[in-house]
Amino acid sequence: MQSVQQTYVFNQTNGAVTEPVNGNWLQAYCEFLGVTEPVNSSWLQALCIHFGITEPLYGSWTIALANYYGITQPVNATWWYALATEAVAPVTDLIWNEVTTFWNDTDVNWATDTIAPDAPVWSGQTFPEGVYTPTITGTAEPFSTITLIANAQIYTGQTDGLGDWSVQITNPLAGDLPPGIGYLVSVTATDGAGNVSPATDDTIYIVAAQNVTLTLDMFDSYGDGWNNGWFQLEYETSPGVWNPIEYNENPFRFTTLQQLLDYENSGSTVGQQFYKTDQFTVDNPNYVSGIYGMRFEVFEPGGLPGGGSTGWKQMLDARSWDVPATGNFRTVVKALGSYTPERSYTIKQGATEIVSVPQSTSWAIDTVQATFTLS
Repeated sequence: MQSVQQTYVFNQTNGAVTEPVNGNWLQAYCEFLGVTEPVNSSWLQALCIHFGITEPLYGSWTIALANYYGITQPVNATWWYALATEAVAPVTDLIWNEVTTFWNDTDVNWATDTIAPDAPVWSGQTFPEGVYTPTITGTAEPFSTITLIANAQIYTGQTDGLGDWSVQITNPLAGDLPPGIGYLVSVTATDGAGNVSPATDDTIYIVAAQNVTLTLDMFDSYGDGWNNGWFQLEYETSPGVWNPIEYNENPFRFTTLQQLLDYENSGSTVGQQFYKTDQFTVDNPNYVSGIYGMRFEVFEPGGLPGGGSTGWKQMLDARSWDVPATGNFRTVVKALGSYTPERSYTIKQGATEIVSVPQSTSWAIDTVQATFTLS
């Protein structure tokens, strides 16, 4: 491919281009013509657009380029061979571009361009709840530099050969309940000669994520709690990026049944250990479930029905999360513990069951046990 493209470029430039750029003969030809950027990462498409070819032919930009030269059939079964051997360079008058140091058509005075681009075209919009780094899109003069200002931050982008541009706001914006917080966004375009367009100003609105409350029911068929196994709930903050969600409560348990009875009878807190802040077993960090870990153990108040040391068969509505009202969620195992086949749990929104994880579910570390979507 490179040899026939080299021949094509050599013929089209009368031998002026003798070396590829970045190993690419088409890039060398494009830059010879004053085309400085590929289109959709393609120097072939950029070359076609330079010649006024706006669409591929039969799905192929190569065939479209051949058609531009009047070539209707491939040679030796390849279109590039035909381009290398049959393409006749168009006869045009050229002028030396003192700005870019390339030869350009005489109908454009590139060296003394003082005409500013038209103002970019784009419109404000409202971004849905939780979208704090939105992407702004629009059109402007092809191959111009876009400067976008939002919330006193400056962002830049580039238009392609068709004039399309997109700029993502990377510094997160704050949101609020509908209609959201309005931000004035100003956009200008700067051409290759440094001429700056008038600004186009409009307003975008960022709507804060609305929260709902999910509750958790946990079960143990034997009645001695989850024996130091636990999972966490995670939220997909962006495609493929999952963050754990802190639960609301800071529940506690006791180290002996008598301490629990003393607490229930007199309010004694002797032996009280909190799940979020205390370590049940100081020499084993896997037992520390912290602010995300969902579990329950023996001698936690509220573990009924049952009695004695096997009275912890279920813990109903004892844990809850405040989560975004829309989005993707999953539960992930973070500690194995003992007697895993005895465990099961259900996540609810109000009285509605969202997901149920039965007994005998895998409790291997980092296993995704359940996924669900709120909408």
